[in-house]
Amino acid sequence: MSHLTFDVVIPCGNTKLLEEKFKKITNKCIRYKIGLPTYEKIGDPFTQRVVVEEINSNPVYDDVYFQKYTFTAPEKVSVDDIPFKIIGKFTPTEKGNLIDNYTKEDFDVSLRNKDLICEHCNKKRNRKEFYYIEKDGVRKVVGKNCLRDYFGIDPKRYFEYLGWFNTVKEEFTSYENFSYSTKLIDFLCIVDYVVEVEGKFIPTSKVSRYIDSTAGLVNTIRFGQVSKTDDILIEKPSQKQLDERKDKVIAIIKKARKELQPTNDWASNLKIAMDLDYVEHKTEGLVCSVYGWLAYQEKDFERKNNENKVVYSNNYFGEKSKTIWNGNRFGGYEGERYTDIKLKIVDMFPCRDFFIVKLINDNNDAIT
Repeated sequence: MSHLTFDVVIPCGNTKLLEEKFKKITNKCIRYKIGLPTYEKIGDPFTQRVVVEEINSNPVYDDVYFQKYTFTAPEKVSVDDIPFKIIGKFTPTEKGNLIDNYTKEDFDVSLRNKDLICEHCNKKRNRKEFYYIEKDGVRKVVGKNCLRDYFGIDPKRYFEYLGWFNTVKEEFTSYENFSYSTKLIDFLCIVDYVVEVEGKFIPTSKVSRYIDSTAGLVNTIRFGQVSKTDDILIEKPSQKQLDERKDKVIAIIKKARKELQPTNDWASNLKIAMDLDYVEHKTEGLVCSVYGWLAYQEKDFERKNNENKVVYSNNYFGEKSKTIWNGNRFGGYEGERYTDIKLKIVDMFPCRDFFIVKLINDNNDAIT
């Protein structure tokens, strides 16, 4: 079976939209019992400098990520397991036959001006339309009303197919007009601004309204506030405020790419999202949650630091335990561990050859 192939370059970040549109195409093919088209990703994403907007009639250029795809559609299809190909359609006029060529193949030149007769019924009638058909390797001119007899099923399905097949390339190439994706750095600059304004990362699971979450506020800044009657959810930052965060954001990206481990599904998805140089629609919330990961790391570091302080206290301070032997108590030997700790370390200051240690007891009396 031969195929028509189209190479299409699509802006990155539109994977979900591409899947949705292609699903509609395949569902239509299934409904018409038409051979299914396919597509595959070719190579890695690449950047291309394009005009992203115009300000006062002046074009604004930016580097945008694109992905190349190859789409294929069967040139021959199968309806009820009958292989066929509709090459085109003739509309007879007084001066000759108008041709709609569906497959871009050359017609027999003689057919352009020939008085057409249906080669299925072989009856000369005043027909408004003829179809040029190939079945089992044999080509025929068939009248519209004879299509049912020729193929054995309702020809309406063919006409629906013709409309789809004739525009399938237009459908696929229209994907080049998908909106441009946001680069990861630019997106995280907005997230960083929101986290700073709100004082923390707010997951969607902790709020009743999506727009009150960090991801919701980020999209409010990107696309504007949906409801104009509500109070302003967040002030839109200036470009200068966002640009000032780029060094910090780049450091966060490097840290995430280096330290994130796929210990669970969420961490695995977050690592994938942070490894991309652009933001997919489905990864926006994930990318925002990198600030939740950073907050967890800070708490985990603080917890481990406190544990280390307690271990240090247990090793060097407190009431020395005594050994009981034959009912008598004996003082412990030098270096023995202490129990019933009364003093806790608040802070330690490293000096040249020693530490200055700040301690506190149960009465909050501090000594150094």
